[in-house]
Amino acid sequence: MGRQPDKDGRNIFWAALLFFCATLTGLSLYKFVFNPPAEDPAHLGGSRFLVAVFLSTLGFLFLARFQQVVEIVRKYFAEASHPMDLAIFRIALFAAVLSFDAEKVIFYSGFPRELLFPIFGSGWLINLVPINEAWAGTAVILLKVFCWLGLLGIFTRFSAPAAALLYVYVGGIPQFFGNVNHYHNLLWFMAVLAVSRCGDYLSVDAIRQAIRQADAGDIVPPRASRVYGLPLRFIWLLFGVAYFGPGFWKLWRNGTAWIFGDNLMFHMYCKWMDFENWTPFFRIDHYPILCRMGGAFAIFFETSFIFLIFFAHLRWIAVAGGLTFHTLTGIFMRIPFENLRNLYIVFVPWDRFLGWVGKKLFRQEMTLFYDGNCGICRRTVAVTKRFDLLGRIHYVNALSAEGAVGLSAAGISQEAALHDMHAVLGSKITRGYDAYRTLSWRIPVLWPLSPLMYLGPVAVIGRRVYRKVADSRTCRLPGSLPKPDARIPAAPSLRPVMIVGGILVAANFYCGLLDIGAGWPFAGYPTFSNIHPPVVGTLEIEVTTRDGKTMSLSNSKLGERCESERFTMLISKVLYKDPSLRNQRLAAIWQVMTRLEPELKSVKSVQFYDIQRTIIPEEKNRNPLRRTLIYQLQLK
Repeated sequence: MGRQPDKDGRNIFWAALLFFCATLTGLSLYKFVFNPPAEDPAHLGGSRFLVAVFLSTLGFLFLARFQQVVEIVRKYFAEASHPMDLAIFRIALFAAVLSFDAEKVIFYSGFPRELLFPIFGSGWLINLVPINEAWAGTAVILLKVFCWLGLLGIFTRFSAPAAALLYVYVGGIPQFFGNVNHYHNLLWFMAVLAVSRCGDYLSVDAIRQAIRQADAGDIVPPRASRVYGLPLRFIWLLFGVAYFGPGFWKLWRNGTAWIFGDNLMFHMYCKWMDFENWTPFFRIDHYPILCRMGGAFAIFFETSFIFLIFFAHLRWIAVAGGLTFHTLTGIFMRIPFENLRNLYIVFVPWDRFLGWVGKKLFRQEMTLFYDGNCGICRRTVAVTKRFDLLGRIHYVNALSAEGAVGLSAAGISQEAALHDMHAVLGSKITRGYDAYRTLSWRIPVLWPLSPLMYLGPVAVIGRRVYRKVADSRTCRLPGSLPKPDARIPAAPSLRPVMIVGGILVAANFYCGLLDIGAGWPFAGYPTFSNIHPPVVGTLEIEVTTRDGKTMSLSNSKLGERCESERFTMLISKVLYKDPSLRNQRLAAIWQVMTRLEPELKSVKSVQFYDIQRTIIPEEKNRNPLRRTLIYQLQLK
């Protein structure tokens, strides 16, 4: 009797799943056979009913397996990760932030205020926060400084939060001018790292920590812990939140029409036009079945990612799907989303992966004997362990019982081991400076220096320095031998990660479900859920010179300086958002153009035309379909 609810839950789940599949199949056949318009009530209603069935299925599953779901979530957040995983992601993230185009940020900060468009979450800041070239230039410099500090792991507990706060301002400036570019994930991830212990490995901070611990007799580096796993789990969730909103809205707004129509093809055409009628090397639009398969894959990937990451044995499917998705959108739409795709390294268990690489590179483990009573030796070993990515070095205290056995087997006297550090690799034994050279080949961050250590002058100087330090070192007994357990932060240090991570996930999930894409620092990611028409509007500027000649400014420096997508969206908003302000905004665009091209100040008048163009590549010779004068600016 005790198992009856569980049996009922399974029955409900399978019945709901079967109904979901049957409904999807029916809608697909209806669309394929009758090809109704996207706004067809029967199809749209059926599609939304399908989404409701899907959500109901999840609800039934949650209720029927409540305890199991709770256990899955608990296990997910309780997973331990090695500090190396968090450290490598820290380096990659700050490197990604450093790659942003600082010149563009300063350029946009000089735009007239008429071209500012308020966005969700920070529109009220327009009149409070100064946006000008002086402030932007200073903030950009400070951001770069703190990003370099974060990348190198210098004062990470201060530099990471400082970089995140500065990025709110620096990254937000371009967002107010026409288009919201979705690099929000960089800010979200920095916010998580700002409250984490991301500097405990592969950092200058780690060196300082290792030295302090070594002086206290502890040379064991931090090990895998929830302290390092929890920040990564929230970052994974933020990936899932970014994807789920677009997948949901594609289904809710259009159902299977988004898959079986020409919608994806028109979205591609629109992007190709943004890049001056560029086309990919393979014209996938000539193969409608491939376009429809791509549409189905996009929806499946976007809606399933956030669920798959909760299961370790399914997580690789989500990761493979994401990399495939971004690769295809990069190839066919030139939307690679580098800042999201490149940070997929966060899903790699680097400790295990590099351990496997280490075994392939170095079949035989090297043993390093050191004097455990020597402060310099302990510091050296403690620091080395924080950068030992490959794990092919076995560190042995010559004064321990294990050390006595190992030294005897290698034929090394304890007196010699206490006098010099020894590296044993099979039958080969090196000591002193030569032991450090052998050691350097096993530590990847030292690889650039390893060949230099064999140069004659460098080797001579190195041996002299080593001998002087080794002979003059002062050894003191630690309070005890190195402890077997690493000094891992206690549970209270998890609270800031839980608070910040929870706020980020909740705020962005809210924006995704309400389709709030034009926001900063929170926003749903682009949904591409609209059924794209084959015609778009754009702006054409024509000038009349003092001698009466008329010429078109089709290739202005303004268009070259702006990102193509931002320029397109800026023009679109100027043309179609709030027509009462359109003429002021057109005049502001002309002001920016004359600042970039002073020779334009000599023209007599400027005409602005609303141009309607087809986005279908094979019909581009028909453009423009319509050309309408919307504003004429008379100049003195």
